[in-house]
Amino acid sequence: MKRRSFFIGIFMFFLIFPVFAWEPIGTYWDIPEPRLVSPVIDEINLKGKASLEFKWMISYFNQVAYYEIRLYKGYNMLASTLFFKQRIPYPTNSLDLETELFENGQIYTWSLIQVASDGLKSARSFSSFKVIK
Repeated sequence: MKRRSFFIGIFMFFLIFPVFAWEPIGTYWDIPEPRLVSPVIDEINLKGKASLEFKWMISYFNQVAYYEIRLYKGYNMLASTLFFKQRIPYPTNSLDLETELFENGQIYTWSLIQVASDGLKSARSFSSFKVIK
């Protein structure tokens, strides 16, 4: 009888306990980062264009309240290099900015996050590009 309870204890510890203690990588409350569509190439030619469109895929994560787009001069995403920031309501998936905001030969980095209705934020998606006018 003691031997049987010993094996049941071993079984419970090594086989059943890990099943209940296991948590998958990434939990259900994680907010997926947005997927950028454009601009995602190294150089953007703005000659003869009135605006530059920033576009991303609409998230099918059902709790998105808004997107937050930020535009930085250079590669570093710091407060000192930030020159444009805007909240965009869900389900909008693009933003047009006038080409006059951009300087010829300057490198820009744009980033986008999703913010859920409860305030949780996704990881940041970002891409850098050089402007040619």
